[in-house]
Amino acid sequence: MDPGKEATMSTACRVRVTGPLAMYADGFRADLAARGYAAGSADRNLRTLAHVSRWMEGQGLSAGQLSAGRLEEFLEARRQEGYHHALSIRAVMPLVSYLRRAGVAAVPQEEGVGGALEQVVEEYRRYLVSERTLTAAVARKYTRLAREFLAACQQGRRAGGWTGCRRPG
Repeated sequence: MDPGKEATMSTACRVRVTGPLAMYADGFRADLAARGYAAGSADRNLRTLAHVSRWMEGQGLSAGQLSAGRLEEFLEARRQEGYHHALSIRAVMPLVSYLRRAGVAAVPQEEGVGGALEQVVEEYRRYLVSERTLTAAVARKYTRLAREFLAACQQGRRAGGWTGCRRPG
């Protein structure tokens, strides 16, 4: 390995991170733990960090050049390479949120109620996985239902101040 390239090894799950985001791996791992991510979820997020960082290195990008457009390019490259997981912006949001808080990424903050809705749903997902110890598949189902319910509430409020919520469907 080139001595000028940064690399770090996650002691928690043995994820090797090289490239422009390598220096953020330990902080990201600590952030995930502080936010209550279960070990398996944290490992998946660290692997996503490693993939994004290697892709950025291949594109000749620095950490500060990570943007929404670049993330879309990364996700498209993953799809074309045949990956079946972490193929949406939502899958990279824990990483993006951490890098944004660290002052690194040029990815804009989600705006409006949609961003708030996604934050609530993500907190609920973390609760289901870490506190209730539900499987990822069950947590996905529950968070999908919660997202639909909250979106229906949100639409009702926009349509004229209606404050009641009904289950969609």
